[in-house]
Amino acid sequence: MTSLSLSARRNPTAAPSRSLGVSLAPSSLDERVRLYLYRETVSREFIDKFTNRAKNDTDAITVDLWSVSDAWRITSDAKTMSALFLLHELRYHGLMPRYRPPRDPKRSPRFTDVAKLDPNRPGCNLRVKVVEALKMVPHPTRQGAERGVVLVGDKTGVASLGLEPSQTSLTEDFNNVDAPLFLRNVQFDMSSGFLTIRLDDFGKASPPSEDERAQFNFQPDVGNNVSATEYIRVYQSEGYVPNTPTTDGGRSNRGRPRGQARNGY
Repeated sequence: MTSLSLSARRNPTAAPSRSLGVSLAPSSLDERVRLYLYRETVSREFIDKFTNRAKNDTDAITVDLWSVSDAWRITSDAKTMSALFLLHELRYHGLMPRYRPPRDPKRSPRFTDVAKLDPNRPGCNLRVKVVEALKMVPHPTRQGAERGVVLVGDKTGVASLGLEPSQTSLTEDFNNVDAPLFLRNVQFDMSSGFLTIRLDDFGKASPPSEDERAQFNFQPDVGNNVSATEYIRVYQSEGYVPNTPTTDGGRSNRGRPRGQARNGY
């Protein structure tokens, strides 16, 4: 931190040997202490090991951890107070480099059963097998176009996977019955009134590795086809129109309308 403060001076080349440090007393101008800042990301277990821990068996000094924002309240050490002041000023003037903690290790994805698919909750992951191989059918919304359909499922049910022509080559397992597949970030297509799962630009279809094949020890339940259920849009009540503007100033039945003062003035 002392080097950062030196670089911010108007004349950083003036007496550099006498400026790299903090003088703690006027009588010791030749003795200077450099102040450092060490930043690291640690776990709660690591912090608990240092709380109220004695330095050794014969010394009464204990080691405690405190937040930097509270350190000025509990210490009277000159070096600590100097370091806190220097840290505050370097942050205030934008000279302190930004600390970027390491990213968390990749979390294992959560998988959903096919029978629990909900059109209102896209972005789920599926662990499925191919029940019927890829076939091309007319596109439900694009006249004269085609799309691929693969019937996939797990032990709870099966569903239709709709693929654009450019997605049919994502993996060769679309053509292999009983081939295991991971489907990640699954979206839903309800344009035909039936639930069809699909993959957008952020979706992914990939076969499992040799170690992951043990997760596919099941047979798809072809008797429960969630894509065979027709969905109908139903309004909440008769005559209900979505997004109806209010006539009370936008506050429903609470308080006075916007733009109107108290007592009617």
